[in-house]
Amino acid sequence: MKKVIMKMLLFSNLLFTQQMVLAQTAWSHVYTEFPYTRLFCVSETTEGDFVTAGDGMKGVFCMKVNSEGNVNWEKGYQVGGGNFGASEMLIDSIGNIFLAGDGQDLNNHNVFGFLMGLDSNGDSLFTKYYPQNGWSFIDGFIEGYDSSFVIVGSADTDSVEHNTDIWLFAVNRRGELLWQKFYDEEEYEYGRDVVKTLDGGYIILAELADLHNAMKVIKTDRIGNVEWNKTFRYDESTLQPNGIIATLDEGYLVVGKIDRESFLLNLSFEGNINWEKRFNWPVKEDVEQTNSSGSAMAVIQNINRSYTIVGQHSGGYGWGPDYESIEAVYLYTISDNGDSLWRRSYEANLWPAVYDFRGTSDGGFIIPAYMFTWDDPSLAWLIKTDNEGGIVSIHSDEIELGEPENYSLHQNYPNPFNPSTKIKYSIPVADAYYASTTMVTLRVYDVLGKDVATLVNKEQSAGSYEVEFDANNLTSGVYFYRIRTSNFVETKKMILLR
Repeated sequence: MKKVIMKMLLFSNLLFTQQMVLAQTAWSHVYTEFPYTRLFCVSETTEGDFVTAGDGMKGVFCMKVNSEGNVNWEKGYQVGGGNFGASEMLIDSIGNIFLAGDGQDLNNHNVFGFLMGLDSNGDSLFTKYYPQNGWSFIDGFIEGYDSSFVIVGSADTDSVEHNTDIWLFAVNRRGELLWQKFYDEEEYEYGRDVVKTLDGGYIILAELADLHNAMKVIKTDRIGNVEWNKTFRYDESTLQPNGIIATLDEGYLVVGKIDRESFLLNLSFEGNINWEKRFNWPVKEDVEQTNSSGSAMAVIQNINRSYTIVGQHSGGYGWGPDYESIEAVYLYTISDNGDSLWRRSYEANLWPAVYDFRGTSDGGFIIPAYMFTWDDPSLAWLIKTDNEGGIVSIHSDEIELGEPENYSLHQNYPNPFNPSTKIKYSIPVADAYYASTTMVTLRVYDVLGKDVATLVNKEQSAGSYEVEFDANNLTSGVYFYRIRTSNFVETKKMILLR
């Protein structure tokens, strides 16, 4: 797993600008200290720090990091008596944090949306819930008119038929309901995103899930009354709309996935198609790709009118026993008429997932993401880039803090074990830029992410090591052991079988 940090002599004056006058920061940080955590949203504070949120072992997860990605604070919130997570975030002018999301109440298994207010230190101000007759979901959250918040999602308004309708509602700054509207277009509809329009209304992006190949754009006034709507169908294709923005030319740009390709659709103010673009490039440029898939998840427009898109893509390489699948998060910037300008990929040695990103005050981008497999705990991942998606080293000659070939964490032996097992690992010869020793930790976690044993926690020089783990005081089950240095993190699974 790579961890890279950079500083460059660049700075931006305004959000999304390309005018550089001071130093940009850029880094990639995997927060292994918070296992089973996923990041879905992020915002920048007026001080240049970042607040990011999602879900974790404690329920709703929220974390504040400084401009270099170091943690200022992290907190978990038990919401709704169940398994809830924050998918959307806003920060107001005085630093209050507002988190919107949904989850399932473990007592009655109902799914419903919530809005939570926090102060700048992450302490709770209020929590409001928005249950319907059946399940309800929240997917979009923006500042509305007259100091309101506007939220879009999906709601099951019929407890008998269990059909979901597009759901738009407004609340005040305490989360109290001002108005709500439901739009019953097909059997299963999902409100995916919402933006304000120049004439004081809203545009809703919706997925028509029962059709599989269609999406709808709905134009409303400022209290949700429909003014017009348009449906876009793609025969023999599977369409997944993910996000929409209002553009500087008074139109809209939709991003999503169609079949196995990332998808962009540029619309006029009246909802007519200006242009469409599909793309799916290799994760690795210099190796023949045998299959690929991609999805555009979110988009922003820069001050020079270009668009930057965040998404995820994967590529398959080789055949048979030589087959390898590589997953990555990507940034892609195009001109205002859809021409390619630059693109970047950020590989992960686990499966990556991303849903959102933001432009930053220094002209770069901040991406909340996470890594996971079905067998490993999810790991929170933040990526801060420069204005062209770059991540380089803190050193002026751009040495990357990567994963040298002779870093290694071996599978424990024996495995399964009872009651003890041995773990081997190797530390490489340090770069000339670093000291002759490095701080090494090797810890054991249970399936809930609880730290049950610390096997190593000290400075070590280059070499191969072996430690013994005695589990006499633990119960049978699956455990994880993780090594961490300043440049390297790896986790493996082991089984205690009594």
